[in-house]
Amino acid sequence: MQMEDSQLKMFDSNMRLILKAPLLRNITFKIGIQIAEFQCLATSTSDESWMWHHRFGHLNFRSLSELKSKKMVHGLLQIEIPK
Repeated sequence: MQMEDSQLKMFDSNMRLILKAPLLRNITFKIGIQIAEFQCLATSTSDESWMWHHRFGHLNFRSLSELKSKKMVHGLLQIEIPK
């Protein structure tokens, strides 16, 4: 997956472009998918901040940082807010 020039681009395992979507005003990407063949799409990350973001249902990074500062979650590491 790649994000540049206000666009999201997703590639298959052979680096072929399979999806391209523009960034909308509300900072989301709206896509429409017509599935000809069912496949499982998966991703992985080793960045702890992103893993906590996913674990909390895509909670924004500022709120994750607040959870850490108020000691509301045990084991939550220092959250780095991405640019």
